[in-house]
Amino acid sequence: MDGRLLEWLQACGVTIAQSESADSPSEELLEGLKSGAVVVPLIRKVGRLKQDGQRGDTAEAVLAEIESGQGHRDRQDDWTLLLERLSQLDIAVTPEMQAGAQTGDLEAIAAILRAIQTKEAAVSQTSTPVEAAKGVYLDALQVEKPLDQSNSCIEFLLLACCSCFHLSPKQAAGLLARNNQFLSRILLKGLKGDFDPVVSWYQSLYQCTSRLCELMQRDQTSLGSVLQALRPGLESRAVEVVQWSLRTYTKLALDLEERGLADKAWEWFTAKGLEAVVAAIRKWGAEVRSNGMETLLHFAHSHLLQCFSLHLRDLLSESAGYFGFLLDLLPLVKETQWATETLLASRVLQYWVEAAGREVADSTSKARLTSLLFLTYIWREFLSDTEDSESALESLLTALKRAFREPSVPVKSTALGLLLELLDFLTQTKSATAPVLYKTLTLLMMETEPSELIREQLVYSFRRVLQESPSIPLGVLLEPFCKRVRTT
Repeated sequence: MDGRLLEWLQACGVTIAQSESADSPSEELLEGLKSGAVVVPLIRKVGRLKQDGQRGDTAEAVLAEIESGQGHRDRQDDWTLLLERLSQLDIAVTPEMQAGAQTGDLEAIAAILRAIQTKEAAVSQTSTPVEAAKGVYLDALQVEKPLDQSNSCIEFLLLACCSCFHLSPKQAAGLLARNNQFLSRILLKGLKGDFDPVVSWYQSLYQCTSRLCELMQRDQTSLGSVLQALRPGLESRAVEVVQWSLRTYTKLALDLEERGLADKAWEWFTAKGLEAVVAAIRKWGAEVRSNGMETLLHFAHSHLLQCFSLHLRDLLSESAGYFGFLLDLLPLVKETQWATETLLASRVLQYWVEAAGREVADSTSKARLTSLLFLTYIWREFLSDTEDSESALESLLTALKRAFREPSVPVKSTALGLLLELLDFLTQTKSATAPVLYKTLTLLMMETEPSELIREQLVYSFRRVLQESPSIPLGVLLEPFCKRVRTT
């Protein structure tokens, strides 16, 4: 008898005692197979799924006696009754299988079990979730069973609901009916307004993600539906639920990647998950931003360029909102070494620089100021220590100088502030570019009319920089003045 058949029996509520071999039935199970006791709960399950009404009280009493093994029973008579009941349920049993079962032949009994398994699977596909619970025998479900001993994804979710929401198996199955309609309501609004059971539900899933991912690996068709069942927590009215939802998703993404299911998880994330994660970050801000960043990066680990250049850009179509969202997220990325290394290893930074550069160059763009801030931040935090540092800085300074020379006071003031910020950074890091930037600022001051308020800001900034960095040679400052005097 193969391991898959034993596993199915266990999922149907049959007690599988430990034996020396994982694929070999125990003595207790062997006796139950030969007597027909094991077949009784399977007959009940298929009959319930088919909503079969042929079973009477007398027949049920006999089935109960066979299952319990009470009294001195004739096995041939018992199997005759069992085979008759199987026939009533349209389960095909050949004469050879019938004869073998009545003599206790295990191969014949195993063949009958496979016929029941086939019928159960076929009937389950046409039953409602509450009726079938997708292959879990609700009457035999042990609600105290640990999650890490679940035999299927649906059993895992049912046990979690029974434990955390204090429900019976049938009530828990009802939560999963109609595409998890009632479970979604609880995750969104709490259990009668109480969110503690919902937090407990996510925490229990978080602790057993390894087992859940193992079950999803075994039945990969369930991966999308399981991830979708957790999604309403991202939209919950309680921030603690949102936080634990994100933590659970992050851990699932890691475990799924270890099992080679990262691409399937990414497929679900782009279709269903990304929008909810972004919405949660924008709604709750700093309270969930760190958790959201980890969830996003772990699901998109091997698809960062596609994620940020295509999917996220589609969600945040306005450039100001897109770059503003990234400016909120990137400081958290910088704090995490693996996240920083992941970004640097991808082509995302190059895409960002090019996209923000186009916005800066477009005088009609409403995202120019945000793009200037974004470009400066990207260079300072991510590109200043890379091989492309000098060329990227040159492009950035060109963009900032062009912005400074524009008539718009907000644009001019923002550009000046960013140039001074860069000067401080370059001076502190003792960069060879610092004197060049200092000279550039001096020339910009010379171009500025004395009556402009921006000139006062420049003069004040020069004083502060000279006080804080006395090592800067005065000749750099005096040279442009001398040239100005000679030409006038």
